[in-house]
Amino acid sequence: DKILTVVLMIIGGIAACVLGFAAIVALLPWLKQFPPMVRYVMTIEQLLSGQDITSGRLELYALAVDAFLDQPLFGMGWDQFHTLIPQTFLDLHGQDVEDVHCIYLQFFTEAGIVGAPFLIAPLVYLYSLTWAQLSRLRKRCGQPETARMLCTSAFLIQSFLLILGLIDPTFQKNVFWCFYGI
Repeated sequence: DKILTVVLMIIGGIAACVLGFAAIVALLPWLKQFPPMVRYVMTIEQLLSGQDITSGRLELYALAVDAFLDQPLFGMGWDQFHTLIPQTFLDLHGQDVEDVHCIYLQFFTEAGIVGAPFLIAPLVYLYSLTWAQLSRLRKRCGQPETARMLCTSAFLIQSFLLILGLIDPTFQKNVFWCFYGI
């Protein structure tokens, strides 16, 4: 019974996703009328036509890998990646693109094998410290629920930022610093 229920739930979930996507595709002309939805509509249209939906990230990643391979030991220097971005890319994606859109590639491209670990190590250390604290709080009975909830929130925010760092510049955009404050 449990296996059948799980299989039916999976099939139902897939069917709901397909129907939902079909509904969104059918509503694309209507959704275009709302300014906050234009970017999402464009992404879906690009996906359907087989175009790049990464907003040029793959091209930026390729530039970063090439730059890293040129100077792997010490990198190209802090805040220098923007000098590699061609004007044609900026004309297409906006003049304010200055980073790789992957913090890890950014660190290795600009700081090299020597410097990147010094930038990544504190992130890993704080993440593991938060995990250890969360594990300790889970094991102890009688701890205030607030302490465990705050630690869980910190762990989830760190997880979010470290994962999002793969596709967005979580250290270069001011909007993410409110998360760090929390």
